[in-house]
Amino acid sequence: MIMETKEKKKKSKENKKAKAKELYAKGQEMQKEGKLEEAIASYEQAARLAPKYSSPYLKLGQIYRSQKNWEKAAQSYQTAIAIKDNNPIAYAGLGKVQKQLKQMPGAIAAYQKALTLKDNWSAKTYKEIADTLSINESTLDEALMAYKKAAELKSDWTDKFYYKYGRSLQKKEHWNEAVACYQKAIETNPNLKDIYRFLGDAQIKQGDTGGAISSYQKAIEMNPQEFRTYKSLGEAFHKNGQLDVAMNCYQKVLELKPDANNIYRSIGDILLEQGRNEDALKCYKRANA
Repeated sequence: MIMETKEKKKKSKENKKAKAKELYAKGQEMQKEGKLEEAIASYEQAARLAPKYSSPYLKLGQIYRSQKNWEKAAQSYQTAIAIKDNNPIAYAGLGKVQKQLKQMPGAIAAYQKALTLKDNWSAKTYKEIADTLSINESTLDEALMAYKKAAELKSDWTDKFYYKYGRSLQKKEHWNEAVACYQKAIETNPNLKDIYRFLGDAQIKQGDTGGAISSYQKAIEMNPQEFRTYKSLGEAFHKNGQLDVAMNCYQKVLELKPDANNIYRSIGDILLEQGRNEDALKCYKRANA
């Protein structure tokens, strides 16, 4: 009698699983036809029949994401993960949704888990992962790995991709690679804001002072009100021994930002080199005021 009851339970469970798979397949058909409400209903029925069947929740997450119903999408992916915690698709989907919800710590954690579970994502997904991980200093190495994968899989990215990739490389002091990325961004869009200033910063670190000066001058041509570029250009000229030109740049910084007292230290350094010790001392005092 006990064996008979066990067999009935097993058979019932198998029947429910089979029916759930039928409903899941129906949901896929409805989804392909754009009948999203019918698809949602089928997936929900499948999930109720087979509570440990994670696939319907993945599809629900996908649909809710397409509808920008971020809360329901997050719930769907989280349920899928609770059922099967080694599904990379669920973590990637959750990462995308949590980013939309501005839940960045959760998005970063989800994407990190997705990377550990799968190493052959699409170029687009690698880019999405990299963009998210790059905002946190502690996950920059993983971001760079994802950017590298994206660049290997696709060669015609936009200027913004190479700009963000370059910024991440620069933060990790990979100067040569950062310069290459910035130059690639400029090839794609020569008018990208701020790119020449960051290129100049990386070129200085490379030891390419002449290249940095050209980049800073181009940055000023594009945005003549950015005082930071004049400061960097002054430092490059100073390093190059062109003291008068450097002094002009520092004076321009004060013209644009009169409260930039720290620039008086740089002016003092030039005056000291020129033998104007008393004037240099006054500038140092002003810098410390």
